[in-house]
Amino acid sequence: MQQIIIYSMDSCPFCIKAKELLKHEIDMGLVVEKKATAAPKGVTGFPHFESKKTNKSHTGLPSSKADLFHSLGHNSENFEFKPKSIPVWVWIVLALVLLSGIVFGCVEIFKKKKSTLAPNLTNAFSYTSLNRSNNFM
Repeated sequence: MQQIIIYSMDSCPFCIKAKELLKHEIDMGLVVEKKATAAPKGVTGFPHFESKKTNKSHTGLPSSKADLFHSLGHNSENFEFKPKSIPVWVWIVLALVLLSGIVFGCVEIFKKKKSTLAPNLTNAFSYTSLNRSNNFM
């Protein structure tokens, strides 16, 4: 949800620095960039910031994000992007899928080993091989 709008000019060095300062928030969609021509009437300097949440504004390059958020009436800690937590049922489904994959993989390995070991074991302990060994004694 956009909460802050930055009005800026492409050739303004302070606007460029302000956008660099807020790059993360712009990328996350928390701060929206608009051209200076879209700024409200009465704005005389750039960059100009407006908060949709508090209806406060700030003009000029802020010294830090915290100063900007404070001047706009935002708590900088609450403004940070926080991903939603993953529901418990999703973790349970992922665990079951992983567990079933492990079990299935173990069963397939056991089947493969059983098929390769069984012929050797049956030949080694067959009646004919025992008779042959008895003939040599």
